[in-house]
Amino acid sequence: MDRFARGEKNIDLLLAKRPEAKSDLLAWKAGAILYRAVLADEANHPDECKQKYQQALDVSRKRARRSRPELASQQLRRDQSSVADRLPKEYRERAWAAAYTSYKEIWKQQGPIIAGLPLHFKGEVLGGLAKSRAKTGHKLEAAQYLDKMIEVLKDTPYASRR
Repeated sequence: MDRFARGEKNIDLLLAKRPEAKSDLLAWKAGAILYRAVLADEANHPDECKQKYQQALDVSRKRARRSRPELASQQLRRDQSSVADRLPKEYRERAWAAAYTSYKEIWKQQGPIIAGLPLHFKGEVLGGLAKSRAKTGHKLEAAQYLDKMIEVLKDTPYASRR
């Protein structure tokens, strides 16, 4: 956690020093605040969790105003997928739905060229689509994304992780 705190301080320093990178830095800041919300919940501090969760959404909205609209808030939505099951129950469904929206936007942009992208990108996008759909109760769509993973990620380390 010491390294994490140093990273948070570095984000704040860079926000002052690199205004051209503000959008990306705000994405990192929102993700860090979201993680702090999870830690607050796990420490049984629901008010702090709620405050941090709202703060993460606010920072993400601030970033969205600085970004292209089609990319707005994608990073926070993907960040939510990494901690969604650790968030309080009242936030989980919203977090998974937001993650799906983000992955769907990425798929719209990258789907036609996915075969030419690096393996990690393929796995992250398709895995994110499948998991977020499953977590939001859309089992049929999740299965379709899993089928796409089998097709696109054949003969890769992803294929051996059934």
